[in-house]
Amino acid sequence: MQNQEQHSDDYSNKWIYFGVSALAAFMGTLDSSIVNVALPTLSEEFNADVDVVSWVALAYILTMTALLLVAGKLLDIWGERKQFVIGFTMFTIGSALCAFSVSIYMLIFSRAFQALGGAVLMSSNQGLIAKGFPPHQRGRILGTIGTVVSVGLASGPVLGGFLIEHLGWRSIFWINLPIGVIAVIYCLRTLENNPSASREYKFDWRGSILMIIGLAAFFLGVNLLTDYGWQSPVVFGPVLGALGVLGIFVYNEMRVANPILNLTLLRIRYFSLSSLCAFIAFVGLMSNTILMPFYIQQVRGFSPQILGLFMMTVPLSMLLIAPFAGWLSDKIGTRIPATIGLTILATGLYMLSLLDQTSSHFEIVWHLFIVGFGMGVFASPNTNAILSAVPRSYVGVASGFNALMRTSGITFGIAISVILFTFFRDIYTEGKALSEAAQFMAGIHPAFKVAGFIIVIAIILSASRGKRPNHE
Repeated sequence: MQNQEQHSDDYSNKWIYFGVSALAAFMGTLDSSIVNVALPTLSEEFNADVDVVSWVALAYILTMTALLLVAGKLLDIWGERKQFVIGFTMFTIGSALCAFSVSIYMLIFSRAFQALGGAVLMSSNQGLIAKGFPPHQRGRILGTIGTVVSVGLASGPVLGGFLIEHLGWRSIFWINLPIGVIAVIYCLRTLENNPSASREYKFDWRGSILMIIGLAAFFLGVNLLTDYGWQSPVVFGPVLGALGVLGIFVYNEMRVANPILNLTLLRIRYFSLSSLCAFIAFVGLMSNTILMPFYIQQVRGFSPQILGLFMMTVPLSMLLIAPFAGWLSDKIGTRIPATIGLTILATGLYMLSLLDQTSSHFEIVWHLFIVGFGMGVFASPNTNAILSAVPRSYVGVASGFNALMRTSGITFGIAISVILFTFFRDIYTEGKALSEAAQFMAGIHPAFKVAGFIIVIAIILSASRGKRPNHE
């Protein structure tokens, strides 16, 4: 027992952990942002409709979302070395399969396989920071990881456009191979083989299967919502089925000795409210991600290249503030910085609702900067709050749950943004002869205001989350 406690307080490998976490964060965000740029090219290459090509991105998101919580649990069982070697290896093999794809359906399957590795990496990289760094340093380090994420998001569209234009679409997957090989070698040479669980540990396979099926079906239905509507069996069928499966999952978790998700963690107010804030923040942020490209390109008439430069404003502003926000959360706690960040984010979304067809370049950049700045102030302190709210032996599950909240927020945010935009556009333009640009503006203004109001809910929850439990 004493040896276990000493091991739990050993932070001698913290910079090794930081290197692995940074590699995982950069590799994952760079890949996702590059692939999105390639979708029009893939549509032409394989002579496939947009609905089919969109599954190149959707297959990755659905697979990874369904596996995040299970993959996070494996970090607590396998230990760091096995977890990240397997994660980087699967992601690298998946990237090679994508590059070798000879049809759009092979590419979609390969992206789903790639997501297996992505889920292992994305669910665990923040948990690795929690394992490697003492509580008073985690905020600053998570802020630095946030900077790495922002660099991946900002450089992806630019690098992707360059690679596709000069080397072809397959090059956006080949680029992952040297990074993946380096990452695997680095993990094998530096990480210790120290599984957290004993040999007698019984993995909850039944709960894992129920969780994966339930989440995959649920988010499949949510993603199809904007195309078919709630009344379609294609939508409510998977959603209702998923709710039933997830209900069985909860019942299973209450009865097994080693559950995938220890439901008692949700009784920790600091953990549950911080997780809910993360979900809501990404729901609101997606209105910017989905609607602003259409405003910039279709309403204002800018080229795709200029669109990419405008949209880089958000990750770049996050890059600038994230390390300071993380450092600040180490000094004064997580609640105040996270709440301030949400307030700035809500303000930025409201400012986007003020843009019109004559807004200057500076106004567009400034409003986007405020959105990114607010998200940058919020993200690393809130992640620090989630990981610090649970005992160290549960940081893998907490990291996976945080990643699940993030991807769930993105998925819901995309659907809600499209629904809000379509609803308000149809209401305000019915029976009116308006230009396409005017119709778009009729929908975008109230949609951004509603998104800002959604963030206000998170502000209230963040301010009332209380004090962080002391587990260390």
